Amino acid sequence: MNTWTKFWWWNSGTTWPTTVKDVLEKVYGTCNTSDYCFQRLPAWTKENKTELLAVDSLGTIYQWKFDTINPTGHAVWLALHDHQETAATKIETITSFENWRQNLIYTLSLDSNFAPFLAEDATWGKKTRAQPLRGFTDDGEAVAQNSRQTAQQKVNFLELMLGQIANYCPIISRNTLVKNSTSIQSIWNTIREHFGFQVTGAHFLDFANLRLETDERPEDLYQRLVAFVEDCLLRANSLSHHGVQLAEDEELSSTVENLIVLTWLRLINPELPKLVKQRYGTELRSRTLASIKPEISQALSSLLEEIHSADDAKIMRTAVSSYRKPGSERLLARPNTRSNRPLKSCPLCKQAGRTNSSHFLSECNFLPDQDRRYMVKARQIAEILEDIPESESSIN
Repeated sequence: MNTWTKFWWWNSGTTWPTTVKDVLEKVYGTCNTSDYCFQRLPAWTKENKTELLAVDSLGTIYQWKFDTINPTGHAVWLALHDHQETAATKIETITSFENWRQNLIYTLSLDSNFAPFLAEDATWGKKTRAQPLRGFTDDGEAVAQNSRQTAQQKVNFLELMLGQIANYCPIISRNTLVKNSTSIQSIWNTIREHFGFQVTGAHFLDFANLRLETDERPEDLYQRLVAFVEDCLLRANSLSHHGVQLAEDEELSSTVENLIVLTWLRLINPELPKLVKQRYGTELRSRTLASIKPEISQALSSLLEEIHSADDAKIMRTAVSSYRKPGSERLLARPNTRSNRPLKSCPLCKQAGRTNSSHFLSECNFLPDQDRRYMVKARQIAEILEDIPESESSIN
């Protein structure tokens, strides 16, 4: 049974404390007010045994698990427990950048004074001597009295937020982020440009450079492919396609998902797509390739072993066919010892009463992988022996 310990709160509708500059400034157990409490997690909590439960002003409940392996979850833990910022490194990937960005947005959104600047449509001017207020104006009567801010207050909160972002990303010039930025999106674009994966038409061509790295798990490669394609999806009013800019962000289509899985199979082994088509032909009649990706992942080891066994058989066949005894190089005629191919019928499925039994036992999805691999090797050896003329099949 979980036991929840309240450690951080702010009562919605109350005035934000102007003296607070850090929403995690207090050590656990030091709060002395009922309206707000900006504490960190208790020191006795352990990362892999702690969960975070949050309730917003509408009563919506959010729950997260911390994980030392997950970069985003670990970075949040370092902030909430150790009061430690996670800065961007000199080498970033699309995935690591997105994890870092989402973690940063979450941390900044905890301060209600920063939240308006995180909106996608929020903009401001560059800070210059001629424009010290960056285009902001004082709030009018349309804004509630306790929520009104002057232009100078808005600038102060904005630059406080921009300073926090600069602290998290020391690799970028501080003035570039604090004085020269004009929106939160312009900041992300600047960082992406620095690391070389800004959104351009040329960026998509880098997809051809993706490979299965040494010691990389196939599932990790798949996630890299998905992250790359998702990053290349067109955003509203960004790149034009055939002269037209999209009014809404592009979504990942079913066909693109299929292409990702197909590319994933080809990068693991060029023979995999053909084998998957053969093995999962029945399922692919009514389901898409992306839909059966979980089944392919589970059987990936046996599929690769089957391909490797076939390759070994080809090498053996080549070696045997190239062997000739002295004086035996002549054309030999012999009767065809192979019987006519029987009708497809799986005894395993027939015995179990399954409706679909019109396939060979070696192709049955319910056949254990170990038995299937044995049958594949036995069949390949039998075919090799049948292809050897009788005068050459015995070697003294």
